[in-house]
Amino acid sequence: MSSNSLTRRAFQARRRGRSGHGLIPWRPRAKGRPADHRPLLIYDQVASSEPRYLEFLFHHDGEVSGDENITTITRGDATLTLTRVLPTEVDCWRTSDVSRTSVYTNSNTLETARVEIRYRSFGPLHPCQELDVLWAVFVGKPRDIPAIEAFTKDMGLTVKVTLAGGKQRDVIISRVS
Repeated sequence: MSSNSLTRRAFQARRRGRSGHGLIPWRPRAKGRPADHRPLLIYDQVASSEPRYLEFLFHHDGEVSGDENITTITRGDATLTLTRVLPTEVDCWRTSDVSRTSVYTNSNTLETARVEIRYRSFGPLHPCQELDVLWAVFVGKPRDIPAIEAFTKDMGLTVKVTLAGGKQRDVIISRVS
């Protein structure tokens, strides 16, 4: 598979000067390749005028295991692995598993609806003013999880992705100033 057969889409947004976030899907585009060999990078750059508690939520519908560095979600024979790439080291990090039920009147049927959602939340234990976070999401067998490293620079970061077969790709992400 050549680097020309790989595609990358980047979506970046700004929320009124407070933060920028990006969702960077990077996927091999080769016939016959199963979808579970496609890593997904999620980059979030958060800044605030004053220190605040930050939390990143990952909604799911499966069995959850792991810790603040690597989380595995399984449902049936499908496995999703969520890896925190940035920040690389954290001294005080909080991880919570939440199940929340909402009860309301459905406006279309006028019947009572009861909806349960589950999510795993991650975040620094203490308030912070700014934080760059990069997550790697991979669907597939744990033995096929790509190696991912991030190198931060002033105006962006470079992410090195090495697939199980040894193919390597650099992804460059711009940072909001």
